Amino acid sequence: MANPQNTKHVGEIREFKQLMVPAGETPWLERHDPPSHSVDALLYLGCNILRTAHLAYQTVAVFQSLGIKFTTVAGPQYCCGVVHQRAGDTDGAVRISQSTVARFQSFGAKQVVIWCPTCQIRFEEAMQKGIVPRLPLTHTTAFLAGKIGRLSFGRDLPARIALHGHVGKPQREMDTQSAARVLQSVPGVQVVGILSSPQLDFQCAPVLLTQLGPEGFRSVRDDLVRKARELAARCFGPRKG
Repeated sequence: MANPQNTKHVGEIREFKQLMVPAGETPWLERHDPPSHSVDALLYLGCNILRTAHLAYQTVAVFQSLGIKFTTVAGPQYCCGVVHQRAGDTDGAVRISQSTVARFQSFGAKQVVIWCPTCQIRFEEAMQKGIVPRLPLTHTTAFLAGKIGRLSFGRDLPARIALHGHVGKPQREMDTQSAARVLQSVPGVQVVGILSSPQLDFQCAPVLLTQLGPEGFRSVRDDLVRKARELAARCFGPRKG
């Protein structure tokens, strides 16, 4: 039986994708085909990133600039199972997680590089419980931070950046520090501070609107914006000439 929440989730993603992604022009796989060769890294973008497809394109472009052998997968066929889990369909969540991990393993990747923090937490918990086999998981920020020496930039980007990160979970704090390292490697960029709030948990998810209420969420958000302004965070734009 179809899960109503998952049907809604997938339908919304498809609508955004149809608006933002040219047909047949995706540099990522959405349907699993047995690979003909192994790869060094499997870039796993998850599902929700297709709501902001420009980020998916940019992430793939950065990986291409590294000159590494990798494959990118994304979309509902590579679901982590968290939507089913949250809806109380534990058995369905387990089957989906196991199916996706089996697809990961078919690529023979030395590392599975994850974009989505929710997917990462879901798979880490599934590994701890023995639901799926152990995988060499790493977050995109940590992976890129380890490749800083291979990143090249065509121009300076004069900017003072206040980075919004999440606290309370070691992995999220590590991701934030890795993101700061990547940003600081960009010529002209200054990371003037890392802004966070324990009330925002491990990600700024829609469920926070229910937990904090609209006014509470706006209060936390406005406080972060105020702190960013106090740090004089701003982007000056590219230099001319």
